[in-house]
Amino acid sequence: MKKVDTSLIVYPLLMAMVMVGFYLFPLPGYSAYLYPLELLMVGFFASAIVTKSGHEEFSTFFKGLGVVFALYTLPLSFGHNETLAMSVFVLGLSIASLASKLSPGLDLIVRGIGVSLAVLSPYLLVKVPVVKWPFLYLSLIIALVYILAAVEKVMGGSGFLEENIMGVIAISVLLIGYGFLKHYFRTTLGRYYIYIEWAVVLASLVIVSSMITSYFSRQDFSEYLVGAWKRHEAELGLVEDEELKNARAAVQAFVVEGDASALVAFLTSYLKTMPREKLEGLLRPLVTYCPKPLGIWTPPWLVKKMKESELERRVKLVKELLSTLKEVERL
Repeated sequence: MKKVDTSLIVYPLLMAMVMVGFYLFPLPGYSAYLYPLELLMVGFFASAIVTKSGHEEFSTFFKGLGVVFALYTLPLSFGHNETLAMSVFVLGLSIASLASKLSPGLDLIVRGIGVSLAVLSPYLLVKVPVVKWPFLYLSLIIALVYILAAVEKVMGGSGFLEENIMGVIAISVLLIGYGFLKHYFRTTLGRYYIYIEWAVVLASLVIVSSMITSYFSRQDFSEYLVGAWKRHEAELGLVEDEELKNARAAVQAFVVEGDASALVAFLTSYLKTMPREKLEGLLRPLVTYCPKPLGIWTPPWLVKKMKESELERRVKLVKELLSTLKEVERL
C-alpha cells in the first residue's frame, strides 16, 4: 500500500479551518491574523508539494517565502521598518538555501544575492547613520564579490575568489567599519587613534598575505604522503604476510587519503566468520575516523604539518587494527 504524505492533507485542512473559523467566530482582531496564517500555510504547503515531486532543494525556499509574507502582513507592534527588516532577512536566507543544488557559477550568484539581502536587513532597521550605512555598503560588496567569483568560475579561472570570499568580506568589514568610525576615534581617542588605524592596516595585511600565500603555495601533498607511507609500510609487515598482501592497496588508500571504504570492505570479507559484535568493535575506529578540518586561511607550512600528523594518526590506527587482527587469528 502506497504511503500518503500527510503534509499534503494537513496544510490544506488547516487553511480551511482557519478560514471557516474566521467566518464562524468573528472575534475582534482575529481578521488581522487571517492572511498571515493563510500565507504561512500556503508556503509550507508549497514546500510539501515540491518535496513530494522530488525537488527537495526548493523546500526551504518555499517555507521561507511563507514566513516572509506572514511576517510582512502580521500586525506586529513594531514599526514598518522592523517588519520589513525581518522579512528581508528571512528572504535572504531562503534564497541562499537554493544555491547548493544549482550549477557552478549560478550557485555563487544566488548565494551572493541571498547573503547580501540578509546583511542588508540591519540597514532597514537601524536609524543611526554611522551604524546604518556600513551595512548597505557591505551588502553591495558581498553581492559584487560573489558575482565576480561566479564570473571567474564560469570563465575557467583558478577559483581564487571563491576560496577566499570570507577573507575579502572580512577585509571589507574592517575597512568600511574603520572608514565610518574614523571621525569617532579621532574625537574620542585623540592622538591615540593612530593605534586603531595601525591595527586595521595590520589585520588587513595579515588576511591578504594569508590568502596570497595560500594561493601561490598550493601543493599536492599526495606524493609526499605516499613517500611517508612507504617508510611505515615495512613496519606493518603487509608484504611478508601472504593473507594480508591483498590489503596493501586498501591500507594505502586509508593511510594516504583517509578513505577507509576499501579497507572496511576487505576486512568485512576477510573476517566474515567473526561474530558480528566483535567485527563491529574492530571496524568502529575505521568507520568513525574523521580528519581534523583545515581552516580556509591555514598557511601551507601548517597544512603540511597537520597532514603529517593525520597520516601518523592513521598509521597508528592501522597498527592497532592489525595487532588486534593477529590476536583474533591466534584464538
